[in-house]
Amino acid sequence: RVLTREKILDIIKAHAFFNFNEDSLIEQSNALDDFRNNVEIEVTSANSGREQVAIGFSVSYDSDSPSVAKIIASELTELFLSENVKARTERASETTEFLSTEADKMRLMLEQIEGQVADFKRINKDALPEHLNLYVGMREDTRRILSGINESLASTDDQIKLLQNQLALAREGGSTGSGSQDELLALRDEYRRLSLQYQPNYPDLVNLKQKIALLESGVTIGEVAATETEAQRNIRNQIMALTDKRRFLMEEQKAASAKLEDLEQRIIRIPQVEREFTEINRNYLTIQEQYTSLQIKAQSAAMAESLEQQEKAERFTLLEPPVLPAIAYKPDRKKLLIVAIVLSIGLPAGIVILIGMLDKTIRSGEALAAVVGIQPLAEI
Repeated sequence: RVLTREKILDIIKAHAFFNFNEDSLIEQSNALDDFRNNVEIEVTSANSGREQVAIGFSVSYDSDSPSVAKIIASELTELFLSENVKARTERASETTEFLSTEADKMRLMLEQIEGQVADFKRINKDALPEHLNLYVGMREDTRRILSGINESLASTDDQIKLLQNQLALAREGGSTGSGSQDELLALRDEYRRLSLQYQPNYPDLVNLKQKIALLESGVTIGEVAATETEAQRNIRNQIMALTDKRRFLMEEQKAASAKLEDLEQRIIRIPQVEREFTEINRNYLTIQEQYTSLQIKAQSAAMAESLEQQEKAERFTLLEPPVLPAIAYKPDRKKLLIVAIVLSIGLPAGIVILIGMLDKTIRSGEALAAVVGIQPLAEI
């Protein structure tokens, strides 16, 4: 990002010592290549466990002019620092935006599942798992109430039977009533007793009703009342009171049985509802956990973005600013002197040796003998 074409051109155009024709693409490309070749970046690493971690880097610029080298190195340093802050800020902003967007998505999903939970509870409000203990307690209470009602019914039935027996004995011992009147009273008592247990269309009730109608055609209620003694009337009133009590207890028994059955059905439904609710609630908790995590990360990213903008977060620190070079670091004069001395001595010797190796002139008798294979007689 620092050594891009645009940024290098901005640096080159800002200084006149890069003398080149801006309208010539060739000269522009050559200037860019020269600039990049003169920039040197050296990374400093350190051991961190099993890997090398970069902990710093140095930037330098080569130039024939010390002042130019210092100026360009300073500008490169500032460019690295500013680009680092810019890059980190952009990355922090993108991270914050991404996390915020994901958190909003999770929030919408969370609201949707919250609506599903609310609808599920509304539909299954009578069979929610948290009501199980309440229903079990209500069922036990209803069972106890129903048991008490059944005991009261049994006791009331016994009392009615006892009073009916007493009334029958009183009628047998009395001398004022006729047989038809006694039979009519007995039929009415029997009809009243059976009507508490059976529907009106029950065969026995129908027969009793017909018999009563036949007897009533010949015996009036006033005649029946006239033939009853005071003791018989008291017994009959007690029977009627107990009959009313029995009717009330029957209604209570019916209501308690219906309530007990309803509680049993609710308790039976709770396991199925609990499984469905657990599935919905598991999804809800998972998304809620993700939403909370994204919120925390988004807040951390926003704080990091703020720190980056205020340049208080982790950033490059300039340890040593560029200085004006006092001496050239290349070429190395000592090495250059040694190479010059070696070449000044070795090069002529090598040339002489090479010429001697290439020269085929015969200069002695031995050389001539080596060529012709015969020793000469004399040498001049």
